[in-house]
Amino acid sequence: MKYKKMLKRLKELLSEEAQQKKAQCKELKRLLKLLKKKEKALRERLEHETGEKQREKLKKRIAVLHAQRKKGLEALKAMQHCK
Repeated sequence: MKYKKMLKRLKELLSEEAQQKKAQCKELKRLLKLLKKKEKALRERLEHETGEKQREKLKKRIAVLHAQRKKGLEALKAMQHCK
């Protein structure tokens, strides 16, 4: 590893801002996993639901979760420290 690259790496490790961004990235990934799990559970529940009103409510909730998850994925891609 070259000298400049080592200094850059050390600076990143020591900087608080970089650490905060990485923590934010980890938290966002955790939340996205939870949203995906919840969406999957609602889809399974929708398959077994027979009442029309309940099915519509579940479809709306799934749509909202999907939209939130999509926004979160876009935000994750926009972050530079998420690798």
